[in-house]
Amino acid sequence: MGKVNGRGIPIDYSATINMEGIESIVDAVGGISIENELDFHVDDHVFPKAEIQLDGEVALI
Repeated sequence: MGKVNGRGIPIDYSATINMEGIESIVDAVGGISIENELDFHVDDHVFPKAEIQLDGEVALI
């Protein structure tokens, strides 16, 4: 028998990905849109309260 999740549902396929892989996937699909509910900043990046578009690098901050 293969893998089963916590509810007893069989999992046919799975994948393991590192953070660089996530960055590449986000970039490959043209970035991600986030509805940001708070104004904040991290280092030199400002994230306004608004719908914002993030590339792979910034999405991992």
